[in-house]
Amino acid sequence: MTHGPQHTGSDRAPGEGIEAGVVRLLERGRLEEAQRELLDLGGMDFAFLYGYEPLARIIEALPGDAHLESEVFFGLYCEHLSKQGRARRAKSMLDDGAIRFWKTHMFDLIELSVGIRLGEHLTPDKVKRWINLESHLPIDRPLSEGIYYNCMLLIFVRLNRIEEARSFGRRALDSYGRAGKPYLQFFIHQHLADLSVVTGDLKHARRHLGAAARFLEEAGVSYGSDREIMEIVRLAIDFEQGRLDHIPARAEEIRRQLVRSENTAEITVQICRIGAMSLYFLKGRACALEFLRESQVDYHRSQGEFSVALDVVQANINLLDGRVEEARHAIDEALQQGIFSAMGQAVCETVQGKLDPAETLAAMGSGPATLRRRAVMELIRASERGATGASAPACRTHHAPGGERRPVRGVSGASRSGCQGFGPSGHRDVCARPPAAGAHGTAYPPADTGQLQPARRVGRAGDHAAEDARSYGVEERRHEQADRAQAGPVRGGDKIPCFQAATGLPSFKKGGTCGKN
Repeated sequence: MTHGPQHTGSDRAPGEGIEAGVVRLLERGRLEEAQRELLDLGGMDFAFLYGYEPLARIIEALPGDAHLESEVFFGLYCEHLSKQGRARRAKSMLDDGAIRFWKTHMFDLIELSVGIRLGEHLTPDKVKRWINLESHLPIDRPLSEGIYYNCMLLIFVRLNRIEEARSFGRRALDSYGRAGKPYLQFFIHQHLADLSVVTGDLKHARRHLGAAARFLEEAGVSYGSDREIMEIVRLAIDFEQGRLDHIPARAEEIRRQLVRSENTAEITVQICRIGAMSLYFLKGRACALEFLRESQVDYHRSQGEFSVALDVVQANINLLDGRVEEARHAIDEALQQGIFSAMGQAVCETVQGKLDPAETLAAMGSGPATLRRRAVMELIRASERGATGASAPACRTHHAPGGERRPVRGVSGASRSGCQGFGPSGHRDVCARPPAAGAHGTAYPPADTGQLQPARRVGRAGDHAAEDARSYGVEERRHEQADRAQAGPVRGGDKIPCFQAATGLPSFKKGGTCGKN
């Protein structure tokens, strides 16, 4: 964290960077003087004050293992590595037995800063230590406060503690605003935009994304994959609205880019999820699973382990494809390992909702209320009521001559087993009683009809669902119409209203091929 007065740079020669004095001292082997100079320049906050290029020049000037003798140089070295996408290397340094400095609360802050980039397990003891760090924050350093709140936002997202994550996000925005750091405000709005996609509030996702773009422009700088990360949220919004065609290619490009630059586990899960699910609805299971296999390899390259959340995405695809036992086994295994991802938890809730509707409803009822969650609860209830009727089973399989299974064109229009899903919104699929197919070959009218309320589709879903349809979908219809006007003519199934996509009532069909069976 920052210490001492801010440096004026008055002793620098013309044309020299802010880091010049520290670099000279390091080159002469005067580590203690260099550390004092660095503390005057903000200490652990140096990169956030002056940028990552000056920090890189300081790190290059560090002699030998000097970072093992100074906590502040050690912390800056870890930040430098993490920003380059080498958080695994930074993580290994935390356990280096050769560390010779006395560890203070600052070391826990270093561990936290590295931890937000990795998808590792979050133990209760570790989280408790990080929460208690707030008492060590200097009261007159808003930048230091903001950095801590920023980190805790990401930790609570991974813990799926949504309201606490938002609270830390608001505090981070306030602190960064007082510190005058638009580049860091950009990060918070981007994280809150992605969180809004998880909870189903696309209106707020758009607003946060717009704010992120404005702050990034105001900052006038960007590093690594900043713009790609912002694009991930845009693609996630497109996915939730059923605009899938452009997603797979960009998802693969961005996924590969994230391996070579700074990223967080959560945003990586997001781009892999929408890439895989888009491929499933566009080209089928084989293409989607191949994408997931490649995603796990790239995830391991950057995170040092495979993603349990992506295992859950695969379970969702298997369940949509009628492989119920495979899906159930994968979910049981994932819950034992720990998911540690808000998006992964949402996908898990999806699959559990189809496998065990009653238990899922009970669990969801005790959790935080969101637009998605309330609507999904009503739709599961409606599906259960429909499943008890005599007209059709909850899930059914059509067998063609020769025993080949054919998809039932019901709620999802994509399920091979008839286990009807919520369509492209991969984390909200439930079994619904499929009504008779209409003229379009699907159970429901085309998306452009604007029929948003779930009560019209799967029984009487109740007042809450209708209220959600109005607050979630009708508010977004204006945006949809504007987007349609910009994009020009599209096929009837390529665009679906926000609420329809978010709750999985698409009217397009899965098709295409990737050259695999």
